[in-house]
Amino acid sequence: MKLNILIKWLHGILTKPLTILKSIYYNIKNKHQDLAITRLGICHRCDHKLNTNFGDLCDLCGCVLDNKTRVKDEFCEQGKW
Repeated sequence: MKLNILIKWLHGILTKPLTILKSIYYNIKNKHQDLAITRLGICHRCDHKLNTNFGDLCDLCGCVLDNKTRVKDEFCEQGKW
């Protein structure tokens, strides 16, 4: 199970470097906080959210939810936001 989570996390990191950089910038500048809070609220109720040592991950795409939810042009794989 842990190897599966690690593979998903690595996939999310390697396929979304621009999303990660944008989210770090937005977090530092305190931008899109409301968007992130709203989206994270939806993710926290989702069956595909994984709690890991790397943070909360999406089981479908492998993205770190704190990063993905902050970027306006990102979307939920399930169409929830």
